[in-house]
Amino acid sequence: MVGEQSMCGNHALLGTASALAILAAAMCSGTADAQAAPDETVAPGNDIIVTATRSASSISKVPVSIAAVTQEQINRTGVREFADLIRLTPGVNLTSTSSGSNQIAIRGISSAAGASTTGVYIDDVPIQVRSLGYSAGTYFPVLFDLERVEVLRGPQGTLFGSGSQGGTIRFIQPTPSFNDFQFRARAEFGDIDGGGQSYEFGAAVGGPIVDDKIAFRAAGYFRRQGGFIDRIAGTPIVATSGGQPVVDGSLGPDGLRLEGARTVYEDSNWTETIAGRFALAFNVTENLVVTGSFNVEDQTLHDATNTVWVSASRPGRGVYAAPVFAAGSTTQLLNDPNDPGNPATGQPFLTGLEAPLYDKGSDRLYLPYVTVDWSNDAVQLISTTAWLARNHSQWVEATSSYGYSFLGFAAPRVGDSARDILTDRQRNFTQEVRLQSANPDARLRWVVGGFYSNNRQRSYEEDYVNFLGRVPSLFGVTAADGPYPGTSAFLNAFGVPLGPNSLVYSAEFSSRERQLAAFGQVDFKIVPQVTLTVGGRYASNKVRFDTVQGGPLNNLNAPYGTPCPDAAGCTPGQGAFAPVFPIERQFNNEKVFTPKFGISWEPDDRNLIYATASKGFRPGGAQVRVPPVCGGDLTSLGYVDANGNPASPTSYESDTVWNYEVGSKNRMLGGKLRFDGSIYLIKWDKIQTQLQLPTCGYLFVDNLGSAKSRGFDAAVTYSPIPQLDLSASVGYNRTTFSEESLVFQKGDFVPNAGSPWTIYLSGEYRIPMRGNEGYLRSDFTYTSAPRRTGRVDPDSPLFQPFDTPRPSVSLVNLRAGMRFDRVDVSVFVNNALNYNRAQGVEKYVNSPLYTTSYLRPRTVGVTASYRR
Repeated sequence: MVGEQSMCGNHALLGTASALAILAAAMCSGTADAQAAPDETVAPGNDIIVTATRSASSISKVPVSIAAVTQEQINRTGVREFADLIRLTPGVNLTSTSSGSNQIAIRGISSAAGASTTGVYIDDVPIQVRSLGYSAGTYFPVLFDLERVEVLRGPQGTLFGSGSQGGTIRFIQPTPSFNDFQFRARAEFGDIDGGGQSYEFGAAVGGPIVDDKIAFRAAGYFRRQGGFIDRIAGTPIVATSGGQPVVDGSLGPDGLRLEGARTVYEDSNWTETIAGRFALAFNVTENLVVTGSFNVEDQTLHDATNTVWVSASRPGRGVYAAPVFAAGSTTQLLNDPNDPGNPATGQPFLTGLEAPLYDKGSDRLYLPYVTVDWSNDAVQLISTTAWLARNHSQWVEATSSYGYSFLGFAAPRVGDSARDILTDRQRNFTQEVRLQSANPDARLRWVVGGFYSNNRQRSYEEDYVNFLGRVPSLFGVTAADGPYPGTSAFLNAFGVPLGPNSLVYSAEFSSRERQLAAFGQVDFKIVPQVTLTVGGRYASNKVRFDTVQGGPLNNLNAPYGTPCPDAAGCTPGQGAFAPVFPIERQFNNEKVFTPKFGISWEPDDRNLIYATASKGFRPGGAQVRVPPVCGGDLTSLGYVDANGNPASPTSYESDTVWNYEVGSKNRMLGGKLRFDGSIYLIKWDKIQTQLQLPTCGYLFVDNLGSAKSRGFDAAVTYSPIPQLDLSASVGYNRTTFSEESLVFQKGDFVPNAGSPWTIYLSGEYRIPMRGNEGYLRSDFTYTSAPRRTGRVDPDSPLFQPFDTPRPSVSLVNLRAGMRFDRVDVSVFVNNALNYNRAQGVEKYVNSPLYTTSYLRPRTVGVTASYRR
């Protein structure tokens, strides 16, 4: 560990040195040099240029609810992660888990199940992932060397396909310049209150190799995101009453403590990201440009944990801690301090297990693609061919979960360990061709195109548990019972011995999804001020799902202590109790048409009013049955077959949305005051919903009724004087079920829909200083408490009385700096008020364990950037 900490120190010094180098460049550049390169994404009047309609337009002229953030704005606000960017965008929410999965909610449309509800693009290449297995999540690229990020609210199925049911997020990268040499660099160092250090350095360069013929763009980036959660070790001790462990939660978090706690690794939850991009463009003829681009990103997670033990943490003192459960030796003797009636037995109780001590993970993405752009005065033809390869793996701690689910343990014993390894592979081929009108001012503007994708995804899970193989009793079955008396309780229960490394569960989920689509959209000015929009997309989706399950827990022919029917005796793996493991292949083929209708009125160059009706679609899918151990949960929720036996669904249907929206974009007071706003109603049918069974913890998907999403989003910017910029934005959403289902009642809030209120306020004041410019900036974000659903909803069958919902979040970021011509140097304080409220507390079933999570504490640092 000393070596690791020393290496961290070297990285920190390198980050600080990079910042100082950029500052030195500022001093040398002088004010007499040419001004920094203009931001090509900003139109005259400070309007951002976007391509939300697949052609370049000023954001104030696009009849779509859209938020756009340029690279300059990203630098000024100090946004470094996608989660930070989301807080600046009203109507959008992000939920992530330590296993690597994530859900984006746009206008309340979100789901942890099936295909994504939000399209995510790098340039014109979709990269979103299907929810397959337990850890699949869409990757979000680093926020460096971007032209802008566009967030399109509402269904975008016409131009962006089935992955854009709730909206679309696009990361637009700079194209190589055939005429101008460009260079930008950024370095940053930050210290987390009570935690580690964060630092980054990145540079991008581009320009002509042969004037007007060949151009390039290259970028490299490194960031270490410091951690703040300590890993500790000790002996879990459960409080007792009358000699019996108290597990009902009545004692609160103090019902479980860690005796002899010691720190194993400080600030363990750090991550490192390395990213690079190289693009080469050829101006083949006056009308034809061919660009090849290659993106690579590699993220290493030292410890992905985002939850801590409440009893071991003291947020007021900057202490956030989670224990590690190191696997004990196979010769370790049983001595359970949580069971006073069972002193040391003199018997070994553990099996062999080797796994990382922390929740280590990695995520690697490779994206080569080629764009061909041909145009003349009348039309433009664009082809994008892409191949995406992504490999993601994640270890997950599961000791407490397996202990209480299978043995009813109030807390793990010293030496107990359960670890899951989750692996996901994504291989996508996409091809899109568009032909569109070239004149943006024409009375008739149109776009037609075709899209093909062949996406392969595979998810693996393997669970290793070292305290089940030698347990004396399992579900009431002992070693003396049948069908194999004299062996072990484990073998008599499951009929299959432990696998290598104490494997108890394995599953391989794979999907192959092919989509062929044709789309088009026409914008016609019936009079100079009024434009009608009609569009549609017809798509054929074919999906094949394969599941192969193994390990003792998946044995469908497990005996559970049933006596051997053969007088001569039974042999494990043979005869009446020969193991049967689920192996399934299912298909889902659908054809769908998603139309769009709109009308916009532009009375003058400063005002735009529009109305839109559009449809969104998400294909259905298939899934594996949950293990037999979940039978009690299934029965309690009403999931039974015709014979009354517990049965989880093995497939689910597609779901659709219809979005009805009215919006307005206005520029007033000579452009000093700007307003963008919209109100909407979305009808969502056959919602694909992911359910977590309360006791066994497994998940499955079902179509649970319909819902309505209502809300609005609005943004105002005001520059009363040239030196002062003020902005405010707000989003409100209410998404509720419209009908009753097995789990939800009419009027219940839809899970994962996000917070009802999101507010963002910012202000920047600039001070001229001898040809340079100083500035002061403040950003405030507010996210209200999410609606109560599931475990925290008293009216839900999944309700857990000791769980608490997530609270509202208020964050203040401050920044002060100087701009020296091409260089910007600033100091910042993120989470300046050190917001540290627990983000919802969860109590484990049949255990006194309470866990929660926290946002990153106050961070103080310095940033230096250079741009030419």
